[in-house]
Amino acid sequence: MDKFLSHIEANGLCLHYSRYGNGEKILFCFHGFGMDKESFLPFENLFKNKYVLFCFDLPFHGMSYWKGNKQKPIMPADVQCVMQKILTEQSISRFSLFSFSMGARFAWTIIEQMPDKVEHAIFIAPDGISKNYWYKFATHNVVTRRLFKHTIHNTHLMSIVAGISQLIKLSHKTTVRFSKNQLARDDQRDRVYNTWIALRKLEPNKKKLIQLINTYNISMDFYFGKYDRIIPVNKMSPFIQKIKNKNIYLLNAGHSNLLKITKQEMEEKNRHENFF
Repeated sequence: MDKFLSHIEANGLCLHYSRYGNGEKILFCFHGFGMDKESFLPFENLFKNKYVLFCFDLPFHGMSYWKGNKQKPIMPADVQCVMQKILTEQSISRFSLFSFSMGARFAWTIIEQMPDKVEHAIFIAPDGISKNYWYKFATHNVVTRRLFKHTIHNTHLMSIVAGISQLIKLSHKTTVRFSKNQLARDDQRDRVYNTWIALRKLEPNKKKLIQLINTYNISMDFYFGKYDRIIPVNKMSPFIQKIKNKNIYLLNAGHSNLLKITKQEMEEKNRHENFF
């Protein structure tokens, strides 16, 4: 199947996507922060014979957008509505999920909202489960959201906050460096603010999520970077250990190169096991 570009819209949430692959199964892909749907192109040759891939731009990335008031969050029901629409339009009954970092917020939400339709899920350094105190504080209420917006648009103040955070060991120096790279330009700061505010309600009920995963026997593969300070494996372990049908891979990678190293790991696995 040649690459096909389209979009789906419901409840003010518009997700643009690319579709490619020739397989019999369906794989919905959700990228990480600062990326877009093209981030999954390197996986095309690996997956194309098993899956038809639908690779989405997330809100405020690529061509996707959120029509709602920028202070109004995207709700789980909005995600369910837009996904149900694409299932209906494409005559899809069952599918698998593939997500990296922030994209996991959409994947977790989809599992929570329609677990009976999910066959398998691949999570690479998944966001949305372990506690992020900065995220909670920044998006908590109107006051903290205004403070957050003011802070990220003030480079001097951001440097002070980052320095204090590192000094009192709330953030690792790698995390601080990663954050600075994501906040270097005005458009990047706007994207951080808009994305954090819009996705703040896409946090699953962990107890309910584990119950659904196990009840519907959804198989899961987790990939983590041994040197990842953004989403370290130890913070996810208590949650993952409660999932029955799972595989866990700890790779020699940090956060920024984890997608690339995961692809290499999958290719090596495929050579020996013909998995994909």
